Amino acid sequence: MMDRLTLTATEVPSSEFIDLGLHVCITQANDVIYYNVSTNDECKELCLNETSIVCWSVEYGEEGGSHSKMCQLSTQYSGIITLSNPCGPDVIYSERIPVHRQRGVTVHLRHQGQRLEKHILHMTSYSSRLECTQSCNIYLYCVAFDFNKNIVTNNCQLLTQKSDVSAPGDLVEDANWNYYEVTGRVWE
Repeated sequence: MMDRLTLTATEVPSSEFIDLGLHVCITQANDVIYYNVSTNDECKELCLNETSIVCWSVEYGEEGGSHSKMCQLSTQYSGIITLSNPCGPDVIYSERIPVHRQRGVTVHLRHQGQRLEKHILHMTSYSSRLECTQSCNIYLYCVAFDFNKNIVTNNCQLLTQKSDVSAPGDLVEDANWNYYEVTGRVWE
């Protein structure tokens, strides 16, 4: 069972987007589709101006790919549904940042020399654990993260589940990684 916060009517999407990049999507949740959209920025603008739904996220197909110049809008986002990874290699996923963001987050080292596989919300690169913590703070449903200080790319894995609610085999031994859990948040 996943830890989830309840979305309330006061939590609305801002006009700011965060790009989660390639290979991430929400499957079978496209509410509005536009064709022949020139850029990802144009797709985001369509999301902001959409009146038939409250658009939270976009999937944009880069030119030449299987979803070439297709802009798919959705009422779903990582705060209320688990993202799929991998998805089509040519699709860029972005979502709007909720207005009610966390102001601070407290994390604790839970498993040194271990990392939680699967349940990845976002993978990125940072030079410190503090930056990885701050990245987790941006996402409403980042409840834990893995960090590896010994590599420079994809060394911060933000997670949608904690180890205690994950399958036993999901927590794996890996001397280079440390697993951290969010234990407290301060909301604006």
